[in-house]
Amino acid sequence: MFSWSRSSHTPVSAPVAGLNGTRTHPGQTISRNAHLSSYLGHHVLRQSTRKVSQDDTTYDTVFQTTNGFALIIRVYLPTDSGRAPSMTLHGVRASHDWLDIRMKVIGYEPIASDQLWRQSCIKLGDA
Repeated sequence: MFSWSRSSHTPVSAPVAGLNGTRTHPGQTISRNAHLSSYLGHHVLRQSTRKVSQDDTTYDTVFQTTNGFALIIRVYLPTDSGRAPSMTLHGVRASHDWLDIRMKVIGYEPIASDQLWRQSCIKLGDA
């Protein structure tokens, strides 16, 4: 997994306690803090994720494709915990059924709408 250089940024820290990668029960609201903790404390994602906004809404995560290319996905988590996050490939042009022409992820059903996001009961780190 890719790791950001420690000298070029301040590492993102988040509580990891209680993270188990499981879904919540239907109808149970997941707090915004729980979403952020699951994302920033995720055992795979935490080393390759950094905050890119002044507030805590926008993060970049670097990942490696199966054929060895490194890609950056920019994740925006609205301050309203009921709103779906948006994910966009950053700094690249690609073609895939899940991407629109602006490289926004549109084909992943759990984040396709606010209602689907709430119904999915998935924490951000598992999305």
